[in-house]
Amino acid sequence: MPSRPRRRSLLVFPHQLFAEHPGLAEKPTQIYLIEDSLFFGDPHHPARFHKQKLWLHRASMKRYEARLKETGHNITYLDHLPGGSSLQQLFEKTLQHTDEDLLVAEVHDFLLQKRLDRFCSLYSKNIESLKTP
Repeated sequence: MPSRPRRRSLLVFPHQLFAEHPGLAEKPTQIYLIEDSLFFGDPHHPARFHKQKLWLHRASMKRYEARLKETGHNITYLDHLPGGSSLQQLFEKTLQHTDEDLLVAEVHDFLLQKRLDRFCSLYSKNIESLKTP
């Protein structure tokens, strides 16, 4: 009996809202749009963000979500958790209970890559980094 192909989920961060996202070509079963704390306010690495920048990130992500839904993709939008981590919540509450592999476009951010690597190691997740357009 042939083995069933593994399910794959795509992680998308605020700086990865590409018109032609490389992960969409992989036909992911689930797409997670993540308002990560590094882009909205992080308790471990505090940075001051202008309110208009935060508004732009959120508005852009919501429009991207609507566009993906219009094309039939299964989307989960993860809001920023003040004082917490949406990415950590995703791994702890959802991904640890699945056998899905993960896809992400190259993040080009040291701290975000470090966190992704740590969570994938902690929760035994395979992650494939795709070339950024």
